[in-house]
Amino acid sequence: MSSAFQQFKIMATQPSLTLAGTPQRISSVDLWVTSCEIQAQFGNTGRCYIADSSANCTSTKARALAAEASFTLVGDMFSGRNVLFNLKEIWFDGVTTGNKLVVSYLLQVNA
Repeated sequence: MSSAFQQFKIMATQPSLTLAGTPQRISSVDLWVTSCEIQAQFGNTGRCYIADSSANCTSTKARALAAEASFTLVGDMFSGRNVLFNLKEIWFDGVTTGNKLVVSYLLQVNA
């Protein structure tokens, strides 16, 4: 009986809000991951807002994060395969220029 293993690396990025009130992507490049944790950095002032589009960052559809708050996104399993999502398609905004997020994620390593 054979087994199939997937290899993953734990990675992190720390995007900084360039201009308060102007939504920006968490990643500027395609970054396909199986899961991630998004945390508003300690010391941020005001809230950061996380959403699936730039328009939703400025609406009530955004997830608000106070300093040090976090949440996790996990791709589900379908037909025994990991579902990947693109960090480039997750947007954030905030009330204070320079606020930062810490985004930790699992990156699949091609064996």
